[in-house]
Amino acid sequence: DGAAAVVEKRGLHDVKVYSEANSEDGTKLNLTVVSKGVIYAPEDCESLFYFANYLGRFVSELTNLDLSNFNTTKVTNMKNMFYKLTKLDTLDLSNLTTHKVTDMQGMFSGCSALSSIELSHFDTTKVTNMCNMFEDCENLSGLDFSSFNMSRVTNMGRMFCNCKNLQSLDLSGFNAKNVTDISGMFHGCNTLIDLDLSEFDATKVTSLDSLFYDCTGLQNIEFSQDFGKSANETNQMFYNCSNLTRLDLTKLNLSKVEKMNQMFSGCAVLEEIVFPTSTIKNVQTAMKMFENCNRLSTIDLSCFDFSNVEYYGNYGDAVCGINDMFTGCSGLTSITCPQKINPNISNHNVGGASWNKKPTIDLTLTGSTWYFNGEEITEINGESECLGLTISTTN
Repeated sequence: DGAAAVVEKRGLHDVKVYSEANSEDGTKLNLTVVSKGVIYAPEDCESLFYFANYLGRFVSELTNLDLSNFNTTKVTNMKNMFYKLTKLDTLDLSNLTTHKVTDMQGMFSGCSALSSIELSHFDTTKVTNMCNMFEDCENLSGLDFSSFNMSRVTNMGRMFCNCKNLQSLDLSGFNAKNVTDISGMFHGCNTLIDLDLSEFDATKVTSLDSLFYDCTGLQNIEFSQDFGKSANETNQMFYNCSNLTRLDLTKLNLSKVEKMNQMFSGCAVLEEIVFPTSTIKNVQTAMKMFENCNRLSTIDLSCFDFSNVEYYGNYGDAVCGINDMFTGCSGLTSITCPQKINPNISNHNVGGASWNKKPTIDLTLTGSTWYFNGEEITEINGESECLGLTISTTN
C-alpha cells in the first residue's frame, strides 16, 4: 500500500523498500530500495532477483533495474544473479564490481529482451565458472570480451546457447587455457555465419558434444592447433549445421575421442570433410555419424582405426558402434576405408538397425583391407545393416 518497511539494519542505516503503483499499468508496482548509506550486496548473490518469482510474477515483469547505489565489492557469487528477467531490455552494470567473483554461471541466462550488455569494465580474473552465462539471451546481437581475463575459467558449457540473434562474436582476446568444458557452447546460435577459434586454446577440453549444434547459419569455422586434444566425445558436434559446405578439421586432435555419434548428422549441404592426418584409434561408437549428409559424394576414413568399435549381443539384438553410419547419404559414391576395423563386426550378425532411407550406391572401397569375423573381405553383396547402406559391388 505504498508503506515503507525496514527489511534490514546495518549499523546506523536502515534499508527500506517502497512500493508504488506503476503509472502506465496500475496492476504493477514500482519497488524502490533506499538507504542513507551505501547498500552492500551480500557475498552470495545467487538468484538475487529471481527469489521474487516465488511471490508472484514480479521477476518476469521487471523492465528496469537501477543498481547505481548497489555496492558489490564483497560479492563472490553472481550465479543466476539476473536469471529469467525476461522483460528487462536495458541493464546498466557500470557500478557493478566483480573483482572478487568466482562464479558467473547463468548470470544473464534467460534475459531474452536484452539487446546488449556492457562488459568492458568486468574484472574476471578470479572467475572459474561461466557455464550458461548468456544462455537464452535471444535478443543479443553482439558481445565485447576485450577486457575479459579467462585464465581461470574451466567451464564454458552452453555459454552462448540459444543466443539466436548473435551475429558476430570476437573471441580473439580469450585466454581460456584452463577450460575443460565447452559442450554446447554455441548451441542454437543460428545467425552466426563465421566463427574464428584460431586463438581459442581448447587443448584441455574433455567434451566437444553439441558444440555447434543447430548453428544453421554457420558457413565457416577456423580452429586452433590441437583443438580438442583431450576430448573424448564429439557427439552431435556439428549436428544440423545445414549451411556448412566444407569442414577443414586438420587442426583438430581427435586422438582420444571415443564417441562420435551423429557428429555430422543433418549437415545437408556438406560436400567435403577433411580429417586430421594423425590416426584416430580410440573410437568406440560413431552411430549415424554422417546421417543425412546427402551431398557428400566421397568420405575418406583412412585416418581412422576402428579396432575398438563396440560390438556386443547376438543377431537381431546386437549393438554395433557404427550402426547407420552412412544412413541417408544418398549422394555417396566412394569411401576410403579405415586402417582397421573390429573383426567381430559383420553385416551377418548385426541386425535391428533402422533408417528412413536406404540409398543404393556405387561403392568404391580403397585403402587397407577390411576384416569381418577375422577373415579378409573379398566380396560384398546385398545389404549392410551395420552401416545403413544398400551395397552392390563386384570386386
